[in-house]
Amino acid sequence: MSESSTDKTTRKIVDVMERYDWVQQVSIFYLNYEDKFMAPDHKPEITRRLRRMFPEQAFLYRLRINKDVDSNLVYGYEGDSKSVSMAYHSFFTNVILDRPQRIAFTIALEKHFDCELRHVSRCPSLLKRFLWINKLKREKAEDLTSYFPDMAAQRRWALISKAKATPRRPK
Repeated sequence: MSESSTDKTTRKIVDVMERYDWVQQVSIFYLNYEDKFMAPDHKPEITRRLRRMFPEQAFLYRLRINKDVDSNLVYGYEGDSKSVSMAYHSFFTNVILDRPQRIAFTIALEKHFDCELRHVSRCPSLLKRFLWINKLKREKAEDLTSYFPDMAAQRRWALISKAKATPRRPK
């Protein structure tokens, strides 16, 4: 039996998460409802900028969908729903980006894309990462083609600067 595209994506992301040490997760969120529709177009520039601004570290990038965003926190949403789905960009890195680096990256993206963004950063514990990997194995990567029909021909994730990634030590 052949492997589905979603299963293959999930398997590859899980493999990269398990194979390398990732010490920080940074997520970039859109503040305007209409800007979320540009997320697939913004993906190549974000990965290009990560390579240029931080050439000495590796990144595991994913385009994601947050399905339960409080609609009161989103500019430009005019529907009646209390929550909306919003695209966002998330990446793990093997070297911690300090606050000024994250702010400079977010500002550079805002200027290039002409949209308002915010970033959130966290350093997930080993337990949190283990739980995240197990959830991904169970639920699989979200199907972005339902939000972005043109995504069928584009990868939703990227391993940037693989040669700089830090392999996990065997237990």
